[in-house]
Amino acid sequence: IKLFSGKKYILRISDSEEPLQNNSLALRKLNKNRIVPKIIYFKEHNKKYYSIETFLEGKKKTPTSTNLRRLVKSLKTIHSNKYNKCGWLEKPSNNWKSYFLENHVYKYKERFRAKVKDSEKYFTVVKNHFPKKDSGFSLLHGDFSFTNSLFDKGKVCFFDFEDSFYGEKEYDLAMIYYM
Repeated sequence: IKLFSGKKYILRISDSEEPLQNNSLALRKLNKNRIVPKIIYFKEHNKKYYSIETFLEGKKKTPTSTNLRRLVKSLKTIHSNKYNKCGWLEKPSNNWKSYFLENHVYKYKERFRAKVKDSEKYFTVVKNHFPKKDSGFSLLHGDFSFTNSLFDKGKVCFFDFEDSFYGEKEYDLAMIYYM
């Protein structure tokens, strides 16, 4: 969409508030890094939620090992944003294990079981390998992949933070491996 003296912007529209609110909060936290769009508005109108953010220049890249290294290295900028609680930006939790299991494991358990043979062993590994003590949390993209990144003039930019939350940074790395 072209608005305001010929500059390009992105308009996001949703029937529910939470994803756009989460995206807006993450962009505000990361705005100083210049690797994400800048949020201009987040509003509600007639039970529709919308946000306007600046347009990012750049190109999609294929997932080669060189591009993957650049992508993961750039992720450190997002992960440098720390918080002492985990969970969604608007509703942080005090327990990483219960938050993660409820929102990122149990929610998808049946779908996973339908696709993966011997799926229960994977759930057991996830449940048994949580740290005994939370050590502070990083802002996570939550949907980290090549589809939510652009490469431009030697830097990597990220967008679509609707699934972002505070947690262990290994989650984003597992997400790109999974994708």
